[in-house]
Amino acid sequence: MNKKFSTLLMGGLLLAGAASAQTPAPIERAMGNPVTEPSAKYYYQIVNGNTGSDGYALQAAVHTNGKDSLKVVDVVALNAALTGSDAEKAIEAMAILDSTLWAFTPNGDENLGYYSIENKATGKKLQFAKEGNAAMAAGLNAWFIEVADAQYNDIQLKSYKINEDGTKTSYSIESDRTTGGAVAIAKGTAGAKYKIVRPGHIYMNADMLNSEGDGNSFKMAIEDLADENNPLIQTVKAYDLSPQGVQKNIGLRVVDGKILKADADKYSKEEDKYNKDVFVVVDTLMYTSKGGVDVNGYDAFGFKFGTDSAKVDATGKINGTTQAPGRNVANYRFAIYKDVTLVGEDDPLLIKLLGVPTYDEAATGSQFTGATKVSYVSWAGFAEKGDELTTARISNATGTARYVYDLPVITLAAGAKADITPGVYYVKYAAGADKDKYAYSYLTVASSTSSLTYTGTKDKSMNNDLLSRTQYVVTGTNGKYTITNRESGDVLSTLSGRIYVKGDHFIKGGTEFALEAVTEEVAADNHVGYKFFSKEDVGNLAVALKFNSKIGSAYIVAPTKAEAGKEFTIAGGEDVEEAWFKVVPVDTVDFGVEMERAAYVLKGQFNDLYLAISNTDPSKLTWTNTKNNAAFVTFRSTGEEGEYQIICVSGATAPEIADASKFYKQLTVRASEAEFYLAEIDDDKSENGFWTIETPAAPDYLTIEDAPAHKRIFSSENSSLAVSMNAKKEGILKAVADTDADYIADQFAMWIDTACVENAEKPLYYINTCAGLDSAARAEGYKMYMMPKGNTFSNNVELVKFVDGYVFGADSLAISTYKADGSFDKMEEYKDMAQNIAAFAFQMTPAEGEYVVENIATKSYLRQVNGILYLTKNYADALTFGIEAVDTPTANEDVEVSSVTVIAGEGQVTIAGAAGKKVVVSNILGQVVANTVITSDNAPIAAPQGVVVVAVEGEEAVKAIVK
Repeated sequence: MNKKFSTLLMGGLLLAGAASAQTPAPIERAMGNPVTEPSAKYYYQIVNGNTGSDGYALQAAVHTNGKDSLKVVDVVALNAALTGSDAEKAIEAMAILDSTLWAFTPNGDENLGYYSIENKATGKKLQFAKEGNAAMAAGLNAWFIEVADAQYNDIQLKSYKINEDGTKTSYSIESDRTTGGAVAIAKGTAGAKYKIVRPGHIYMNADMLNSEGDGNSFKMAIEDLADENNPLIQTVKAYDLSPQGVQKNIGLRVVDGKILKADADKYSKEEDKYNKDVFVVVDTLMYTSKGGVDVNGYDAFGFKFGTDSAKVDATGKINGTTQAPGRNVANYRFAIYKDVTLVGEDDPLLIKLLGVPTYDEAATGSQFTGATKVSYVSWAGFAEKGDELTTARISNATGTARYVYDLPVITLAAGAKADITPGVYYVKYAAGADKDKYAYSYLTVASSTSSLTYTGTKDKSMNNDLLSRTQYVVTGTNGKYTITNRESGDVLSTLSGRIYVKGDHFIKGGTEFALEAVTEEVAADNHVGYKFFSKEDVGNLAVALKFNSKIGSAYIVAPTKAEAGKEFTIAGGEDVEEAWFKVVPVDTVDFGVEMERAAYVLKGQFNDLYLAISNTDPSKLTWTNTKNNAAFVTFRSTGEEGEYQIICVSGATAPEIADASKFYKQLTVRASEAEFYLAEIDDDKSENGFWTIETPAAPDYLTIEDAPAHKRIFSSENSSLAVSMNAKKEGILKAVADTDADYIADQFAMWIDTACVENAEKPLYYINTCAGLDSAARAEGYKMYMMPKGNTFSNNVELVKFVDGYVFGADSLAISTYKADGSFDKMEEYKDMAQNIAAFAFQMTPAEGEYVVENIATKSYLRQVNGILYLTKNYADALTFGIEAVDTPTANEDVEVSSVTVIAGEGQVTIAGAAGKKVVVSNILGQVVANTVITSDNAPIAAPQGVVVVAVEGEEAVKAIVK
């Protein structure tokens, strides 16, 4: 604790007067009155209620995914839990209490009136992206406290957004005073009224104190205390004692304490000579006026703290009023309070003493007469701070008592209570017969119902990034945690609850274990353990299924004739023609802890048939033309990368019912007989082997070395047919002889310009022409760009059109849009290349010089029907094209055409036809790599690998790809 702050805090208590001649006024705080100007020194609750002790307090809630939001907590229920008889609820309520406490930091020296509000438990600021739900995120974070009802100190919390026109819009935090419910961020008029209140001291019962240590004991730390043997800083176990009047209290048993018995000589065994029921007491030893200092005319007195034996019951708790000679049971009674409201402090403790002896200087004998009194642990008034702790009583010669307090900074010492960051972990046992084994859930499937049952078990290899059943989600706070299997959703009850630290490990109920964090990538993947095909995979990917066993591997092979009822086979070898399928999702299910898996049917890649498994003869896999009769499957990981079980999911006893929540059997192969069959599901392995999901190798793409350039894009099947544009500005595939009189051979030459070449493995291009544009439009840089007419793709196809537009910036495109009547509307800009509908790539095929033209934004491919160009989603329907260079078309003869040529090569660019001109070569970042004057008509210039921009004096800059 900050010592300066401690001095200021205690200054007002230094001469606290007595409530009567012998009884000090209590100094433990009750809840404070509502304030409208909170101090930066304290944490407060923000309560929507009538008094501050009822209604609902705002709470920062952290979810298992790490996100946090604003909720409300019933204040009455929270306080009842804190003070109630259920010790476990009281412990949990302490953690909840911290999540309802907020620090208010003024905006600074300018004092503009707003605060930054930060939660004690999470350390997160009160901020929201926008109105609506109360998920906390960057955005609204400057909060004004506006008084709504001065009579009751009701306030509203508002934040403001300054609009473009200079006006401001208010946002407020809304909740319900009567029912609680959800918290919302409202725009405009505020309705909820809050009270800002500072909670009082919290009484700590025995379980609350012990839970701060190792669950069975705890320690306190006292700042500046020099006496290392002081009983108040020994390891003690707290016991709840019977109330003294209405005052709750505890006894503090010294762990491993022992005191030699008065009759120790009669015992032969050494251990029997000691009384081990040893407790902290307020001693009868005191500091006299000798050696004391005069404090406002009174002599300083105070009683020390010691240890003594006590009579206890079977549970170890102090029992009876008569204790050791000269002791009253009240000498053993303490009340410990925690202050949770000091910002930047470690929640200091206040120790109240219920059994301080009464001293009578004139008495004879023990000099102690009358009833015990109440006081608090304090520094001795006459000694140097750090030397002596006492009850700090002050008495004058006539017997009139007064009390003075210089409270020490007392905190709970760092105990063995676990502090675990919520997240995903592997659980490894650290001692005993299970040492070095990992916890996991073992799956069994009930054959009669297809329902899944998990059993917790252990194995040394079960820390697997590919298996969610080996991973556990840890949630909780303040030493109490729940450990839940990620796949089964079952709580690992033997290790959940109050968890403590033992050496390098954790311990729960005698079981030692370690937690090994799962990588962030795996923890963020909610499909671990199962193959999940993304939307992009479903739309574009084709798969083949290969079975792998000890004696070899084989593919599922489609029947020669694609017809319903025809059977698949399983075959291996280099010449095998594997069956290719499209995966079609039919069901998804949430399972475990925020996990998801999907069931799929397997559709023929180039037909409308589905793979089915015979219900009467599971050795038969056939085509079916009915989706509902297909086999519904999920792919479950074996724990090895890329290896799966193929599980038939079902609702009961047949593979034809789509229910991803239930498992039927696994598809496997009798390798010796080369036939399919359905086997029972074994969680440890795939029957006879495992399946791998094979996908085609990623395609290669053509780099057009001399782009931008004029090219003829022609059909590989009929080279006389080439891409062009008709009078309707539609894409066509025609021969010169087939075109209208208005179209000539030169207009079959497309201008292919680089759209984006950041990915050298998949360069993107614009396909355009100047045909159909007047000279003015051409001069302004307009061209007609090829693209899909729309994005509806009815029956998986879309017409190709040409639209006027221009390139701006590095790769961005502006396209003209038109109203229904054909008049110009506006220019639509495409800056994101992934969404650029005019960007194409040339995908290579096995046939040399033949390419599939792929539209990037729509993931579709160029095809033709009766000479009209379309884009198709079905790769099998795509047409292959060839590309060849052509001369500059005469249709562009009224546009000045440069005679300068830029040719990219290995580590250089060659500039032809630019003798005597200045050339600047820069990389894609704009950094100049060459600046020179060309002295020949064929000049090579060294350039770095990748995309470069070549600017020749008097010419338009062009891009080139250097290898």
